[in-house]
Amino acid sequence: MCRVNRDTKQLVAAIPDQRSLGFTDVTGDLDRTLDTIFAGVLDPDEFFVRALNGALGRQQRALVYRYAIRLLARGLTNNDAQVVPAAATALAIATYHEDDYRNLMLNLAPLHVAAARLTGDASPTLDWIAARLPDEQRGNLRAWGRRPGITLETFRWKETTTEDGTKLEPC
Repeated sequence: MCRVNRDTKQLVAAIPDQRSLGFTDVTGDLDRTLDTIFAGVLDPDEFFVRALNGALGRQQRALVYRYAIRLLARGLTNNDAQVVPAAATALAIATYHEDDYRNLMLNLAPLHVAAARLTGDASPTLDWIAARLPDEQRGNLRAWGRRPGITLETFRWKETTTEDGTKLEPC
């Protein structure tokens, strides 16, 4: 079992455990807090990812996941590839213990699509996440990261454009 140090506990304490939030109805204050957190942990090793995932409650992991999806949508709206590392970090933490490869692909499809659009190639981003997930997920995830033609629709996501920008939502 991973040991959680004082810095990790401070990160966990900064992430609220709010059960009543919808998929996209999160305040800007929470996103700013999470932006600050994930800007400071842009290249964690697997130990850190596993420790933070284990320290977060299920609802906190769900908030981190939803934040990552909103961050990718913000990157697509602004054509900003700089969001990809922070979103990848948040998604690695939120999905660390997902042992069903099909669910992992569904959960990471927005990252695959956004990374491909914003950086031109999703495989380095998916390789990065694979290196921080359990061994049994690494090979499949790396192979999937190299697959061309991944679309949101194939993995039960939809992209809509509103006056506020791009929205990514599960179908």
